[in-house]
Amino acid sequence: MTDTERELARALREEELFLPAATLRRITGARAHALNAPQPSLLSRLMAPAMGALVLASALGVAVLMPGQQDAQTVQGSQQGDNPELYRDLDFYLWLAESDMGRHG
Repeated sequence: MTDTERELARALREEELFLPAATLRRITGARAHALNAPQPSLLSRLMAPAMGALVLASALGVAVLMPGQQDAQTVQGSQQGDNPELYRDLDFYLWLAESDMGRHG
């Protein structure tokens, strides 16, 4: 704890000594209400982490399984035959990629 933190803690403790009676009653009442509140059941306390784990598992399952489905679609597309239109100007594009014109704009 730094000197500044120690000084602030000391100042707060001194301020506690001079709280008005109405404020002290409100604080005491709020504390009693919080302590007397029913505790949540074990099931309700475990529900949020369980739901989080379920969402995480679902997201991971989708992330793992989706690339496999895309690969299957690609294989199906290639089995249907290649489009000859794609290869008509392939030589030109290869030449353009290898030339200076392709590298500079």
